[in-house]
Amino acid sequence: MRGKVLKKLSPLPAFLMFCAATALAVAAFAATPAPSLSIQRLAFVEEIMGLAQYKPHPGGSSFTQDEECEVYVEVAGFSTPLVEGSQGEYAFHLALDAVIKASGGEILASQSGIDEQEDTAYMELTQHYLAFSFNLRDWPEGDYVLEVGVRDLLSGQLVSRDLPLRLEPGETK
Repeated sequence: MRGKVLKKLSPLPAFLMFCAATALAVAAFAATPAPSLSIQRLAFVEEIMGLAQYKPHPGGSSFTQDEECEVYVEVAGFSTPLVEGSQGEYAFHLALDAVIKASGGEILASQSGIDEQEDTAYMELTQHYLAFSFNLRDWPEGDYVLEVGVRDLLSGQLVSRDLPLRLEPGETK
């Protein structure tokens, strides 16, 4: 019986109901705030194979002075505008910065733009990853904090996150 009720509507009221529903959906979509840039995953790794594909560092956040630190940074919420005049390409432009601090907060080293990726894709990307590595040779043993910052160069957003790092003596040669 319920199917017959719909059949009794004339085309004009049905069309008007469709227009009203579409207008409500468009308004709700427009009111949804744009996602903000976030670091979804930050980890010391042994190897990176791709997005969300890596082997964690076997020592977690503990390293010896003769190791190299490799860092995996997975981000989301970055800007992906449609490239003007393209056939459906979306642009993104991300940059990665790092600061190493002593456990008391003193900045020991920093570098801006360690990894910078600018490209296009034929779909709006929701996640991407960046990576970098650094050598621990000649650093004294102790506790450190690695602050990783990601900049969305298209939207101007910036986000950062800390990762503790413990450095232990390496093998004596």
